Amino acid sequence: VPQPLEYLVQDTSRRHGRVRVGSAGAYLRSDDESVLLELMADRRAAALRLRRLAPTVLTAQTDPATVLETLRGMGHAPAAEGSDGALVLRRPDAHRTPPRDPPRPVTRLPAPGARLAQAVVRGLRQADAEVDATPAPSHGNGDAPPPLPSMDPAMSLATLRRAASERRRVWIGLADPGGRVSRRLVEPLGIEGGRITVFDHGTGEVRTVSVHRVTGVAPPTAPPVAGTPADDRGAAE
Repeated sequence: VPQPLEYLVQDTSRRHGRVRVGSAGAYLRSDDESVLLELMADRRAAALRLRRLAPTVLTAQTDPATVLETLRGMGHAPAAEGSDGALVLRRPDAHRTPPRDPPRPVTRLPAPGARLAQAVVRGLRQADAEVDATPAPSHGNGDAPPPLPSMDPAMSLATLRRAASERRRVWIGLADPGGRVSRRLVEPLGIEGGRITVFDHGTGEVRTVSVHRVTGVAPPTAPPVAGTPADDRGAAE
């Protein structure tokens, strides 16, 4: 063999196989070598046909999706990696909750017509007429209830405080839970925390009412007569 040809063959043999090419479906990479050694020794990963290329790199003969599913089934938490080495985040196809139904449109109630408004006004006027036609209870002193115009709660409270300090009777308009107003002849005994304790001359009982239920206050048309609780209390003092 000519010497130049021998040199050429030897040079080619030295360079042959320095770079090898094989097939791989996926690769596994980890900075922890012990984790890769554990995977290669685990029988559950035998189907992946892992092969160690470097201390921190393994190859598998299956596709990346199969490798991820197998490793997760073995209790690992692998992450997919793209061609640029960055993590690949995928949104799950299955949701834990079913899709929400679109909200129902809000149905607006129609505005009241003229006939309904007239019926409401007629009912209110009828209730006021019944209150005015109700005879006042007899108090045994000939007093007739005076007109009781609506008053501000602060003004009513001030008038009741003055009546309590002067120990005199007053007429009050008292609204019940249904909105009906009755007129009562009372003597204020004490006011505390928005509530008034009075002696009701119509029933002869002591009762406590809320200030916001008092619609108006007016003095009696006749002066107090002897024998009322206020006179007895003054005589005792």
